[in-house]
Amino acid sequence: MKPLAVDFVCYAVKDVKEALKFYRDTLGLTVSEEFGEDFVEFDLGNVTLAIGSAAAIGEKISVLKETPQSVLLWRMWQRLLRSSEKKE
Repeated sequence: MKPLAVDFVCYAVKDVKEALKFYRDTLGLTVSEEFGEDFVEFDLGNVTLAIGSAAAIGEKISVLKETPQSVLLWRMWQRLLRSSEKKE
């Protein structure tokens, strides 16, 4: 059976406070719930995006053999944004 849709995406981050500022202030996402300082959820309509510390999320698990190109591009874009913020 093929999956019909994605409902929930959880991303482990090193610094939840910095990631929260990025997703909320830079990308303009709306926080739907905060669970202490270690876990935040954003409502994206029919998808929930969550960010949390590795400790809050637990072990990283990947069902993919390779990292998708879109994830690699997203990571490159985040690094570029961080480096441009440091220069300002």
